[in-house]
Formats: sequence, C-alpha cells, structure tokens
Amino acid sequence: MKNILLYILLCFVLTNSLAQNKSTLEMVRENSGMDLTISTLESYVSKNIKEKEQVAEFFYYWIGLNIKYNQEVLEKDKTIDEIENLSNPIVIFNERKGTCNGYSVLYQYFMDKFDIENEIIFGYARDEKNLTVEPDLDLDFYHSWNAVKIDNKWQLIDATWLNETENTQLGFYFNINPEKLILDHYPNDDNWQLLEKPLTLKEFNSQPYIHSFYFQTGFPEKPILRSDENYYYLEFKKNPNKNWLVKLTYSFENSEFKSVEPEYVKNENGFTYKFEKDRIPKGSIIKMDLTDFNESNQSMQTYENVGYFTL
Repeated sequence: MKNILLYILLCFVLTNSLAQNKSTLEMVRENSGMDLTISTLESYVSKNIKEKEQVAEFFYYWIGLNIKYNQEVLEKDKTIDEIENLSNPIVIFNERKGTCNGYSVLYQYFMDKFDIENEIIFGYARDEKNLTVEPDLDLDFYHSWNAVKIDNKWQLIDATWLNETENTQLGFYFNINPEKLILDHYPNDDNWQLLEKPLTLKEFNSQPYIHSFYFQTGFPEKPILRSDENYYYLEFKKNPNKNWLVKLTYSFENSEFKSVEPEYVKNENGFTYKFEKDRIPKGSIIKMDLTDFNESNQSMQTYENVGYFTL
C-alpha cells in the first residue's frame, strides 16, 4: 500500500514539475480544442499555475487563440437572446466566438474566478481606415479591453487584438506599454490611459497613427516627425532584429498617393528621412509602408499602411 501511495505521489510531483517547466503559451496550446470544458480548463490552471501574472497571461493567450471574432453577429438584426449572449461568458466559451465585448467579459470571468482584481475598459479604437476618433459617428469602432491589477500595479490587456501571423509577437497586447496602446486605443475614462498626463481626444487624434506591427517587428519607439524652416525630418530608431525598408508616400486632399523621395541619412541610433517642405503641401498625409527584404532567397514582402503622419 505504501508503495502505491509513493508511486501516486511521485507521478503527481513529476506531472506538476513538467507543467512548471512549460511556457505559458505551450500550456495554452495543449489545452485547446472544442471538446475542452470550462471547468476542465479552470481545474488545469488551478493545479498548474500559481502566480497571478501567469494566470492572467494564460487566459490572455487562451482567449486570443481560441475565440474567433464573430463579425456576422454585428452585421445582422439580433434577437433578445442573441444580444444577451454577446455578454454571456459561458456561451462565448462554449461557442468559441464573440465580439470584442465577448472577449472582455470572458477574460473578466476567468480573472474573477482566480481572484484577480480587474476592470473592463470601454472606449474606441482607430486603424488605417479611421484615423481619427469621433465618438458620435464611430459606433463601428467602439471597443472594449481589460485591465488587471498585479502586485498593486494595473496592466493593460487586449486579447481581441492578439494576432498570430508572421513577424508578430503574440504577447504584444499583454501588459502592453500604455504609451503604445494610446496610439490606437482611446478609453472613455481618461484614467485608464494609465499615462502620467492623459491625452485629450484632440491630442489623441493629432498624434501619428502607428500600427502595432511596427513595434512587433522590433522597432523600439515610434518615429518622430519634426521640421525646420526648409525641411521635414522623419526619425527612426534602429531595429535590432532586421533592416526593414521604409517607403514613404503622400496624399493631399484625398488625392492618389505619390512618392516622397526623401534623402536618407544614417546615424548611430537609426536613420532619418529628410525631405523639402516646398515639395509637399502643408496638410498632406504621409503614409509609411514596411518591406522585409530576405537576402538569402532574394524575396520581398511588403506591409502597407503601417503608419500615417499629418504634415
């Protein structure tokens, strides 16, 4: 009998040790699939993850990778039951689909289960199709995301925007730097910007639009646009991962985009694109595209609409 108990205890210790040696993402991938129940998932996390931050990270990955965005439900008339289901975490889990609100309430459900202080944040998001937020007009861009309090510090999280593609970082929107999130997320409550000096809506709209792809490829800081009497300067910090090719074009009053043809100036910390003021009308929109040039196979992959700047 003692040998049996010793064997069971040893198996438990080994199983628990193996789980602790796995990354959070590995554990998430091993606990996916439509046959997984919500109670089984909760039980797994309870047994294998003890740190609150790792619990918060686990459910960020799990929701982002397993819940499909339900675009169809937004484009049709809904019954009362369908409207209620949009905010029902159990339905969202079982169907494995939801809107941004669904992602947020499911994340909140798990945080509450594991006694992690949290809030759902409501506000607006912007993208290359909608560069400025106008609350009275932008109902299609109304958005929600989450915040959790770990070690007495609030962290910002958006599982809806987790995007599993080449050159992206799956963990980008977990505990994201508030200065990066404010480039495309504008909360209704200024306090949830988590900035020392919150931006007004006017300040939010006047800042450059930088897609998260720019940071996920390795650029450490957003580009800075400055000018003097004769020139504009668009300054980039060095990307430690690879040398991306940057293409700039401009449009004035919704005209077709034309090449900026700037002067390239390399420096120790990065590079600068310099171009004459007289060549580009005041008020033009500068569009930034990135190209990944693979030297080994001489191929190029271009990513458009990565950034927009207003002159």
